[in-house]
Amino acid sequence: MRAGDRYSANQIAPMLWVAATVTDTTVHTYEALIGPLSLAEKDQLVAEAPPRAVRLPRSPRPRPRAAPCLQVGEDSRALARAVLATPAAGSEPAYAVLRRLTARWLPASLRTAYGMDSGPIARATGATLEAAIRAAVPRLPHSLRICPARLHAERRLRGEDGPDPGAVRIERLLASMLGMG
Repeated sequence: MRAGDRYSANQIAPMLWVAATVTDTTVHTYEALIGPLSLAEKDQLVAEAPPRAVRLPRSPRPRPRAAPCLQVGEDSRALARAVLATPAAGSEPAYAVLRRLTARWLPASLRTAYGMDSGPIARATGATLEAAIRAAVPRLPHSLRICPARLHAERRLRGEDGPDPGAVRIERLLASMLGMG
């Protein structure tokens, strides 16, 4: 799409961009907080990712190493502020973490364009936060280290009915922390 083009959620190019962005964010988050993935693991993630999230056909699929060219305008800054805004007073700590990691993981030019570059102390805080999460995750019990959706799936694969009770508790906790409960 070019600047000024009319957007439609049914256009393949924007859907591919969304799929690539979700894939890139997934890979980046995993590598930043857990550890590196091989190129083969990244390709497998893309190959196995469900197309239903953006209603894409199985092919063409974006590759995780593709780098989109982005331009930041007032509309995108307003959207970023809305997405990163704290929805409830009790969720401020969780959103502070999300905002700091978002700023840390953006390229410097985008961080500046979005007004998220708060200087060296904020960048150091983001690096420390990332390192603390990376150190804590391996020490968590399996039920807290694994995505709730996977826990539900593992339960179904074992032939057990209903949602995973531990995953339900985690989902409720996360929803509460994020002001969605």
